[in-house]
Amino acid sequence: PADLRAPIRSDYVAIHPGASLAEKRWPASRWAQLIAALATEHAQLSFLLIGGPGEASRCEDIMAALPQSVPKQRVVVMAARPLLETAAALKAATLVFCLDSAARHLAAAVGTPTISLVARWILPTWGLYDEAQGHYVLAADVPRDDYSVDSIQVAEVLSTYRRAGLAGFGGRKSEAT
Repeated sequence: PADLRAPIRSDYVAIHPGASLAEKRWPASRWAQLIAALATEHAQLSFLLIGGPGEASRCEDIMAALPQSVPKQRVVVMAARPLLETAAALKAATLVFCLDSAARHLAAAVGTPTISLVARWILPTWGLYDEAQGHYVLAADVPRDDYSVDSIQVAEVLSTYRRAGLAGFGGRKSEAT
C-alpha cells in the first residue's frame, strides 16, 4: 500500500506548477517569487512543489529560480508519485496553488482550499467550486483558445491569498493550532 503520510512535518502550502499544455503554465520565476514572498511573511511555513509524471524538471526549475533568501530545506519537491500519495499530500496542505489542471480538482476533492491561475474564457465551463468552498481563481484576460496566464502578477496572487483570509493559514488550520 502507498505511504499516505505527508512529505513535510510542518504547515505547508502545495504548489502544483504543471499543466497539460505548456501555455497554461506560469513562469518558474513567478512561482519562485511567490514562494519567496510567502516565506518572508511566514517563517514557519514550508512549501511542497508537487508534479505529475514528467514535471520533475519544472519543479527543479522553480527550485533553481529561488532567491538565496529562501532556505532550500523549506521547499520539498515531490514529483511523479502515485495518485494516492499525491492526494494525501494535497489533503495535508493548508492551501494549494495551481493552474488549470487535475491537481485543482484533486485538492478540492480532498477538501483543501485552492488558488488557481487560469484563462478567463474557460471559467463558464468550470462552475464546480467557488470562494464559499475555499476555491479562488485569478483569471487572465486572453483571447479564446489562448491559455496563457503570464499576465497574472505575483502581487495579484498574494492579494488573493490575503483577501481569502488564507494569510494566517485561515484556509484550513493545522492540527497543532
